[in-house]
Amino acid sequence: MISEIKIPAFFVNSIPKSGTNLLKQLLLGIPGLSHIPSKHEFYGGRLNQDARLRLQNMKPKEFGAGHVMYSMEWANLFKELNMKQIIISRDPRDIVVSYVQFIKRFPTLSPFFSFVVNNLKTDKERYLTIIRGLANMQRDINGLIRGFIGWFNNPNTLHITFESLVSSVESQNRTLNQIVSFLIKSDLNRKQIINKMKQNIIPAQSLTFRKGIIGDWKNEFDSETIDTFKKVAGQLLIELGYEQDLHW
Repeated sequence: MISEIKIPAFFVNSIPKSGTNLLKQLLLGIPGLSHIPSKHEFYGGRLNQDARLRLQNMKPKEFGAGHVMYSMEWANLFKELNMKQIIISRDPRDIVVSYVQFIKRFPTLSPFFSFVVNNLKTDKERYLTIIRGLANMQRDINGLIRGFIGWFNNPNTLHITFESLVSSVESQNRTLNQIVSFLIKSDLNRKQIINKMKQNIIPAQSLTFRKGIIGDWKNEFDSETIDTFKKVAGQLLIELGYEQDLHW
């Protein structure tokens, strides 16, 4: 029976605004899986004793989640615990757009958020600030994304993209099959599990869900914003496979 599947505790990592809540909803569609935010979420990136203990105490069929940049400390802990990790990423340009809208909804979450909302008057100014970063407060978009890239080919890690989950039914099915195969080593009916995962997608239940579309940056960036992005992170887009060159 599907309810009897065995899944060791694992970790869901994400670059901010890359589809974290969509991935969580899909995973929680797997019968028996659970995620308790107050116990299982990890933010800030630093590996402290509290985070270590919470990970060590996670039980089978539980998963942790957070925005954890790559570091040898974290990599060694996952290795020590033999804990699998799924990490989701997204086109950095769409991350910028989504990030600004998130900041506008939750301006009190950090001093940087407050600055972006209270000191910048237009979304264009906010996009440019996210792209360029802000001294002593926020990395530029290139540095932010590169802080996570070390996980993409890390052992015992599955890297997926937001685009693979939303671009088409076929792409979504392939990616969900990858996830199920990665987490569950059995011959159970994967199609049935995948259907249950998809049935659990409820955008209205996500506080941070906005549009969830690909290429929204094309509707938001003007020529100056595009040129700035190319200077700061154009090469990054090529490395990640979103562009072949800087002529976009």
